[in-house]
Amino acid sequence: MTQKQVAAETSTPDDIVVRFVPTPDDIVDEMSKLAKIGKDDVVYDLGCGDAVMLIRPIHALAMGSAAQAQDEKLRDVKGTIRQLDLKVGAITLRPLLADKNQAFSLAAKDVPVADWLGQPIKLGDLREDLRVTAKVRNDAEIVALRLDGPFQYGAIKKVDAAARTILYKDVFADKTVTITADAKIMVAGKEGAFEQLKAGDPVQILHALDKKTIQLVQIGKGTNIRDPYLRIVKHFGILAEIDHGKRNVKIFVQSTDAGTIRTYDVAADAFLRVQYHLKPVGEVGFDQFAKWIKVHYTVDRDTERIIHMDADLPVMIRRKVLKAEADRIAVEDDLKERTLQLARDVQVLTPRGDGKLQEIVAGRIVNVALTLDRERVRVLYLWDK
Repeated sequence: MTQKQVAAETSTPDDIVVRFVPTPDDIVDEMSKLAKIGKDDVVYDLGCGDAVMLIRPIHALAMGSAAQAQDEKLRDVKGTIRQLDLKVGAITLRPLLADKNQAFSLAAKDVPVADWLGQPIKLGDLREDLRVTAKVRNDAEIVALRLDGPFQYGAIKKVDAAARTILYKDVFADKTVTITADAKIMVAGKEGAFEQLKAGDPVQILHALDKKTIQLVQIGKGTNIRDPYLRIVKHFGILAEIDHGKRNVKIFVQSTDAGTIRTYDVAADAFLRVQYHLKPVGEVGFDQFAKWIKVHYTVDRDTERIIHMDADLPVMIRRKVLKAEADRIAVEDDLKERTLQLARDVQVLTPRGDGKLQEIVAGRIVNVALTLDRERVRVLYLWDK
């Protein structure tokens, strides 16, 4: 065939007309039902035309999911666990920045729970005072829970690379923690190394539920130096009653016109210290607290529990030393001799700073700060001659 013949052949239009007949939507819907197309399926349609065989099933699934979501009204509620009753499947939260509790039921006995890193944990591992994000259905049922912490916030003051420890200051005091090799370090949102931790950096520390294991340390951009949701109120008063077993106290608070008795629970992880004339002396256990001690305490408004308490050591002012030994001291008290045992961790203070026990000799004048049970000497303040 010559080029002229080819040109003539191709320039002549043919009479073939392709008729497009779309498949009706109701037929497509029935075909989709027959094929049992679900959200996890992949559908191929060769020569799809208007792609109705692909669009209709996707549209049906999307409308079904939207209708279900609209019907369920799922939303996130951030708050602190106030009560947890797994027997009846009930949980009470104090939503963040709210002043009232809100009760919910658990949608199932095996409601999924994850820690802040996304690792699954048991529902039974939850406890009161933990901060969580709850996925709530219809403002009534919790269908999933995620822990928000527990975090500690502060600023790094010192880094010990050899011991893998950091000293940081939080809202209450200086604290030292050990960062194990398996703890994750995040620097400005990216994975980093322990060597990148520097003094002055804001730091956010994620603990495991046992409050002993550190899972994550965050520094850099986006790190808070203080818990952004922490709402605290500080008070002082006299410890009038104490129940060590229930971790409950009654504190006499003096107001302008009259005094009142306030009752509080003490959080299991509350930071507790003793102090001498507002100078921190050391951490103590709740079992060492006793009645009729002046305390300075901080209440978390979300849990209504005491999360920090400093107790003033009871002090005998300006006593003359009559005799001093390695484990005891005799002082003049109301013109009589009184012998007191020294605590193992007794501290000696002077107007110039820390002193030595050897400086406490007969004839010197001291302030004697006793332990909270008033049985031993915790601090000796040595006045100048």
